[in-house]
Formats: sequence, C-alpha cells, structure tokens
Amino acid sequence: MPDVFLRDVGRLQVRRARDEAPDVHLLRTVVVMRDQHGRDLDVAAACRATDARRRLHDHLHARRVRESGGELVKRLERIGKKEALFETGYGPSGLPHIGTFGEVARTTMVRTAFRLLTRDQIPTRLICFSDDLDGMRKIPDNVPSREAMEPHLQKPLTAVPDPWTNEFDSFGAHNNAMLRRFLDTFGFDYEFASATDYYKSGRFDAVLLRAAERYDDIMAVMLPTLGAERQATYSPILPISPTTDRVLYVPMKEINAAYSELKRRNRR
Repeated sequence: MPDVFLRDVGRLQVRRARDEAPDVHLLRTVVVMRDQHGRDLDVAAACRATDARRRLHDHLHARRVRESGGELVKRLERIGKKEALFETGYGPSGLPHIGTFGEVARTTMVRTAFRLLTRDQIPTRLICFSDDLDGMRKIPDNVPSREAMEPHLQKPLTAVPDPWTNEFDSFGAHNNAMLRRFLDTFGFDYEFASATDYYKSGRFDAVLLRAAERYDDIMAVMLPTLGAERQATYSPILPISPTTDRVLYVPMKEINAAYSELKRRNRR
C-alpha cells in the first residue's frame, strides 16, 4: 500500500500518494474537490472554477492598478507638477561599484513602475546627483601617491587634484566621468547633476536660506535620531572655510538668515 498524505485547503484537498517499487520512485498528485457532504466533484469543473476566480482576481487587480495610476496623475496635477522627478545619489570619493549600480537600478525600477501605473501620462526624469562638494575625509587606497593627496584632506572633492591623469580638472571630476561611463555601459536612462555646479550656479540659494531660517526646527527633528557623540557635532549646513578651503564638520554657533551669515564654533 502506498503512503498517502492529505492536505485540506478550504474545500480543496490535495492527496499525494507515493508508489514504491524496487527501481521506481513515483510521486503522484491527485486533486480532489469535495462538496459540503464530502462527495467528489468533477475535477474539470473545479479547474474551470479556479481559472474563473483567477481571471476575476486579475481583473480586479488590474482595475486597482489603473485607479492607483489615475490617483497619482491627479495628485501631481493638484500640486501643479508637470513631471515626476526621480533622484538617486552618488558620493564620488571613490570609483563606482555594485552598490552604485544598485542605487540607480532600484530608482529605475520605481520609475518604471510609476510609468506603468500612470501609462506615461506624466513625463518622468531620473537624476543621478553627485555629492562632489563633500570633503575628502580619507585618501583612497588606489591612488598613485598618498603623500600628494594629504594636503587636500577635507577639501571638496572637486577641489582635489586628479591623482591619475591630467585629463580631468579634479579628483571629483574624474570619478564623475567614471560614474557616467559605468552607468552608460548598462544603458541607464538618467541625467547627471553635480553638487558643485548646482551650488556655484546659485540653484540652491533659496533652499539654503530657507534651511537657515528653519535651522532650529530642523535640529529639533534631527537631534533625537542621533547618538550623543554625533549630536555634539551635527549640523545640517556644512560651510567651506574661506581661509583653508576645507569643509567644516562643526556645529553652528549662530545663524543669521537675513544676512546670509553663519558663525562657526571652535575652529575655522
């Protein structure tokens, strides 16, 4: 006699019987539908009913997806947006790697899902933003000369000389070029943006002044999320010293948004 295993799924029963012979191991799966009195139902009819339920589920799901896409379009129209902007970031303190790929790939997936939901009724853009105004906190291991890089520690990445070639204006510009080549290799659809270009062109001026005006409110939100050591030095604004050209990771002593002035505590 074969071993018999019975599993109930609502009114659906799946019976598995294993027939064992000297040279044969056969696993048979038998699907049996039973009514409320325990009588067998026609399997073909049961399969047709299952298919009908699946088609109904797919239809309802597709309708919900269409409704969700319509709500997204209406929401953007209500706030006056004519496009949906997606953004991913990159810190060019080193060469791009699999993590960089993942950042852009995930954002591309979200953008693709949005396009499918909205049926491309709203134009979309994907910006890959390079934080190339960040300070160089440490010297990478793969540079030709660490000694030549040491005087530039804490300077913005686009103010550090290119250690490999004379082809690029800076260390940050070199790594930005490697990023674009890396993303182009995989065929990503994106627009590149540089923090250095955005800040120097004044594109962030209005937002920076707004952040200065709401500095205390920002700190009230951020400080409870940080540990004691990080709280002592945290600031949402990282100024660049006019005397050393270094990015200053110090707390603000006073901010006067009306005069666009910042006073730093302890050191320049």
